[in-house]
Amino acid sequence: MSGEWIAQLDGRLCLVADMVPPGARVADVGCDHARIPIALVSSGRCPLVIASDLRRGPLLSARGNVARAGLEDKIELRLCDGLEGIKPGEADCVVMAGMGGILITQIMERASWLKDSSIGLVLQPMRDAHLVRRTLWEEGFALECERAAVANHRVYSVLRARYCGITRHYTLTDCYDGLLSGGGELERRKLEQVVRSLSVQINGLAGSGKDSQRLETLQTIREELSQRILQMEY
Repeated sequence: MSGEWIAQLDGRLCLVADMVPPGARVADVGCDHARIPIALVSSGRCPLVIASDLRRGPLLSARGNVARAGLEDKIELRLCDGLEGIKPGEADCVVMAGMGGILITQIMERASWLKDSSIGLVLQPMRDAHLVRRTLWEEGFALECERAAVANHRVYSVLRARYCGITRHYTLTDCYDGLLSGGGELERRKLEQVVRSLSVQINGLAGSGKDSQRLETLQTIREELSQRILQMEY
């Protein structure tokens, strides 16, 4: 993708846009300033985008950006909580980027119409990606693709999923790993980042002397992820 609005996307948001199937009618939940919707439409990748946000401030900013891009007829702005203002059939790809994994799973749980094989999901959790993977697998979604991108010196995962109706068997370590492409430099950096985050949690639990069972679980996950990193080819 190219153009003025594409240039405004960092590596994280650019990967999100690249993971959207060409020609899809998109609902971008938590659109913020509408950079992704504008990039998708102005590049010709998508014909229509519904851009929603819970907050009036960002939506007003988004409205100004959409107007400056001359895309009022192709990007519809909606003030709503999650997917509550979007009806089944209005979108065949739902984007949720730049929010926490807990919020993403909550939005998914309130929108049962996402359990439709004709609807794709592009998800970019800022944290707690393991909860998103677990929810997808438990609720019968297939994790079709997962890629990593760098923004502000951090590595982020972007997941593409679709409902298949089949729950997947997984381990807790799988939920923290999850990257399907495996073995590359970004995947290694992402796992190292996860291991560091686990170490912070482990040190906090060890210092508090509470929840010894969770402490043991996180220590096991950290060890297994560390072994996976050692096994990666460079």
